[in-house]
Amino acid sequence: MTGLRYFAGALGLCLLCSAQADASCAAKQTFTAFVAERFPHAQVTVLDEIDARLFLAAMNRTARPPLAADGIVIVDVTETGTAVPVALFERGCMTRLGALPRPVMRSILNIIARNGA
Repeated sequence: MTGLRYFAGALGLCLLCSAQADASCAAKQTFTAFVAERFPHAQVTVLDEIDARLFLAAMNRTARPPLAADGIVIVDVTETGTAVPVALFERGCMTRLGALPRPVMRSILNIIARNGA
């Protein structure tokens, strides 16, 4: 349980300190196409609906105000980088862009994989 609190705090800190997305809509499909074109070797993970809710459940324990998203895109460009970019989407439009430490990201994705199994 302590580990989950650590993950939530780290995620909340990273996303709350990140830049707010522009007022114009950056669609999830456009964003993933851009990433695929610019970074063809990047590992892109798209979390929709239930998985996005599981991801945010850990983070919203410490985030104030709580963040909302119905889709999340995680872009792992290099395996040696210390942070992994994360984009949050609501109703198909990007609302936040931030980064999460690599070990925290792996742990959260492992938790989601176990819950979905």
